Amino acid sequence: MCRYEAWIVSLFFIPYVLVFVIIKWNNIPKFKFAMILISLIAFSGILFWLMWNQYYYDDPLEFANAEFYAASSQAVDRPYRDFLYLQPLNDITIYGMALTMISGPILLSMAAIGFVFHLKDKNRNKRAKIYGFLCLPAAFTLISLYVGIGEMSQWWFNARFATFLSPLVIILASFAIAKLIPKIKQSRPIIAVIIISLFAFQLLTPTFEVITFVDAESGWVYQKTPDTIKAAEFLKSEYDNGKVMIMTGSAQAHRIMQVSGIHLIQFDEMIEAYLYKPAFKEPWLYDKWVVMGLEPDSDSISAVDYWQQRMNELEQHYSLVYENKYYKIFTLKNQ
Repeated sequence: MCRYEAWIVSLFFIPYVLVFVIIKWNNIPKFKFAMILISLIAFSGILFWLMWNQYYYDDPLEFANAEFYAASSQAVDRPYRDFLYLQPLNDITIYGMALTMISGPILLSMAAIGFVFHLKDKNRNKRAKIYGFLCLPAAFTLISLYVGIGEMSQWWFNARFATFLSPLVIILASFAIAKLIPKIKQSRPIIAVIIISLFAFQLLTPTFEVITFVDAESGWVYQKTPDTIKAAEFLKSEYDNGKVMIMTGSAQAHRIMQVSGIHLIQFDEMIEAYLYKPAFKEPWLYDKWVVMGLEPDSDSISAVDYWQQRMNELEQHYSLVYENKYYKIFTLKNQ
């Protein structure tokens, strides 16, 4: 339940239980009740997340409506959408490229062989239901790309979405091996070579870089990194106690938080969604430290502008203790 793309599994699982399982097992009430209970438990993660958003943001759909953070909001503002929106061939191509780089052509080829064996297998109808469920998150992603609320790019931005098909690929490849072994059971070396070859691409991939790492690194290696690290190291060396109000935007803030080693609970992050907090207007009542980004990310521009226009008021309560090209750090004056 940590990815919204997985919600579709529960949403399909519950009606499947209600329609098929209950009808089939209508003479076993205990089993029927157990299946209904399991299906509702599968839905509980979604329900909990909606309740949390209602409690914390007063909007159960905050994750979908939040400016800057909702997938739809980000997709509109970035360039990848134009290539994907209402273009199914482009969607499938981008997704397929990422899947090929993650799984590798050998494993995918073996999965394709497994699918052929599946079509010829007498128990294919039972197995098809499992395969159908495993396809749902990938299908949701492709639909999201098509309607313009999802993003992927050729050089691995959000390539991790392709991992949703990994369970199905692995199961189909295993099914293929299970079917091939009886045919070549006298040639154990051939079986060993086939199995080892499935991992060959993954073992060689670091030569070409692991694309899920490349995707993550692109959001981590920030153009201001040297100055960001210097500011974080200063904060680390001087920090003794108290809350830290940080106005830099999420990408820069996360780097500072990590490098500083300060417990995350001590950070009072001021981004567009949190400017309603009392601590934003009167930080000296709540925060001992203030970290201001001079070139903040888009989600903290308003916060920084607000206090840059009121620098005199801020300096009545705080002393500037560190400054570089991109950051200023203040500490609360002795009261």
